[in-house]
Amino acid sequence: MGRANLHVFTNTTALNINLDSSENRHGYMEEVTAKGVNVILPSGKNQFLRAKQEVVLSAGTYRIPGLLEQSGIGNPSILHNLSITPQVILPGVGAHLQDQWLVEAIYNPNITLDSLSIAYNSRPMTGSLTAADLFGDELDTVAAQLYKDIPSYARTLSEASNGAISVQAQEQILRTRANLFFQKNVAIGSYQFQPYGGNCWVTLPLSTGSVHSSPDPSKPLLNPNFMQLPWDIMVAQRLFLVLRRIFASAPVRAALDPAASTELLPGYALLPANASLAQYTSYFGSALTPVWHGVGTAGMRRRDWGGVVDPKFRVYGTKGLRVVDASVIPMEVNGNPTSTIYALAEKAAEDILADCK
Repeated sequence: MGRANLHVFTNTTALNINLDSSENRHGYMEEVTAKGVNVILPSGKNQFLRAKQEVVLSAGTYRIPGLLEQSGIGNPSILHNLSITPQVILPGVGAHLQDQWLVEAIYNPNITLDSLSIAYNSRPMTGSLTAADLFGDELDTVAAQLYKDIPSYARTLSEASNGAISVQAQEQILRTRANLFFQKNVAIGSYQFQPYGGNCWVTLPLSTGSVHSSPDPSKPLLNPNFMQLPWDIMVAQRLFLVLRRIFASAPVRAALDPAASTELLPGYALLPANASLAQYTSYFGSALTPVWHGVGTAGMRRRDWGGVVDPKFRVYGTKGLRVVDASVIPMEVNGNPTSTIYALAEKAAEDILADCK
């Protein structure tokens, strides 16, 4: 690229962040400084890349937790299990993974791999629905039930995070989400229609998973926990019912090839029209597909709420270390997160330049 200040190390694997070793009286570091990154070169040789000013991590939602944990930054209980000495106590590292998941309905028996590729790269018809769209006259009852369930949901989420995020913090987070659903009327589900049929997914799930390092850092331990909370399953069920109604409607049937007027997957034999929520739960568990919009494993939020980075992307308890990628988005967003990530990158660039002055 002809830039004297840019050096690209290809096929090079980052192992961990090299931190200074000054300790406080309790044995933990109060605020450590990132000195650089330890890597493995293509030759297999280990090398230390020294940072002149800062280390900026952009390894993505699924790899950031491992990099931080291998550096001694994270939940002490997880670090001890990995035989890693804690340097900075941040229980929220890797603890609030959120991703969307979809299910499909296939109608066209003549679909091929080539036609599927063409359809995927074309401009599919899409749509979104709010809670009011999905639940109609039942909205007030559904809303009241979700608000009633928030305390138990918060306990479930807190326990699943090993206490990384307190029950009280989870309640506040869940209540904020519920207010978006029922007071701000934001979309909670989306559809996509293709020549083979269509799919639907919950865009703002409440369930949370986790990503943590393993004894083999190249293979992180991933638990998406897609169907952790009943709310997400119920919303997915309602979305799928609407998807079926769309394909059963007269205008769509008239537009489809006669051979494509029957639902092939899942089919009414497997998932009857009057299927119970339990039947939907079983089917979703076997058929769901990740949307790969994962966020939240190094969330930008209050430290006492399980936050990992501050509003300027700086890792709490450190100097000269930032995270700039989808992992800092604290909760799932509607739609593809790409534009949000671009905006975050622009803000991070301004923050870094401001601190360099």
